Amino acid sequence: MRKLVKSAGWLLLFFFCFSLPLQAQSTATVLVGPEDQSIEINQETKVNIAIIGADQVYGFQMDLRYNPQTLEFTGWQEGEFIKRETANNPFWVNPETNEPGLIKGVAVTRIGPDQPVSGAGTLLSFNFKGLANGVSPVGIENLIFSDQFGNRLPVSTVDEQIGVGSGTISNQTPEKYADQATVSPTKAPDKTRFIKLTGIKNLINWVLNLFSKKTGRQRPPL
Repeated sequence: MRKLVKSAGWLLLFFFCFSLPLQAQSTATVLVGPEDQSIEINQETKVNIAIIGADQVYGFQMDLRYNPQTLEFTGWQEGEFIKRETANNPFWVNPETNEPGLIKGVAVTRIGPDQPVSGAGTLLSFNFKGLANGVSPVGIENLIFSDQFGNRLPVSTVDEQIGVGSGTISNQTPEKYADQATVSPTKAPDKTRFIKLTGIKNLINWVLNLFSKKTGRQRPPL
């Protein structure tokens, strides 16, 4: 069932990107992919974080958790989705990688006068190298999407596993990420604000206010 959900999600992403525009879903879905993959020890691979059904996205933040005994994190790249039709480059916050197995606090916001973006595409990508035989869940945590006014948008996630060497991928959802991998919307109370990490919110506000002064446009605070 889990593989069926993921396969359907990536198929929808394909049609979003390469066919006529589809109507946006009320709840967007973020997928970790390629779908459950296998690599060899010392082989490198790229994990893409993609979104389908996005509606009025202005920024997001997330963590990514993996098994550091099986995989080594080697880098990340910005995706094309948040950069679409921009007059100013989006403002990115680099993740913290001090804690083994956790890529923490990567975040981005578009900058006025740029408008929100909808549809489907790649949010960002992470690079890993196989370290030892085994299977590593690759799961999204603390995912927050925001509209232009800082209101939280509903989103669900579908995670993946990476098998290294002789590691065999199971069709069962890893227990550790069971709550993230069920495709159900996260709670989205009104007025929940984008960027909850200490210090990052103030930094992004400073950047947005700076651009607001330059353009003469007023913006609501985050």
